[in-house]
Amino acid sequence: MVKKVKQKAKGAQGKKIPKRTGTKKCKRCGTARGMISRYHLGICRRCFHDIAEALGFKKYGG
Repeated sequence: MVKKVKQKAKGAQGKKIPKRTGTKKCKRCGTARGMISRYHLGICRRCFHDIAEALGFKKYGG
C-alpha cells in the first residue's frame, strides 16, 4: 500500500499561500464560533444572550 503525501498549497508562481490570520474572536470568551458582527458588537451568540439586556436590547416573544 502506498501512502499519499499531502502537498502544501502553492499559488500560480509556486509561492506558498499564507494562512488566514484575521479571524474574528469574541471579546468576552475568545471563541470564533457564532459571532455576531452586526452593529460591530464583536461577541458570540452565547455571550450576547447573557448581556443583551445590559446592552439595551429588548427580548420579544417567549
